[in-house]
Amino acid sequence: MISGKRWSPISIFISFVAPHGVLVAAAAEAVKAALAGLVAAEAAQRGEDAAQTW
Repeated sequence: MISGKRWSPISIFISFVAPHGVLVAAAAEAVKAALAGLVAAEAAQRGEDAAQTW
């Protein structure tokens, strides 16, 4: 709530951006983890394919 407190433009900006910044960082980490899992699965599949050709 803005009333009763003196807000500067920068404090208003931070109050709007900071929570979203945390969410964006968490989403980026989730995507990174998901991609790492896909890369690991692809590498495992290629390893199995290579083992079958020998």
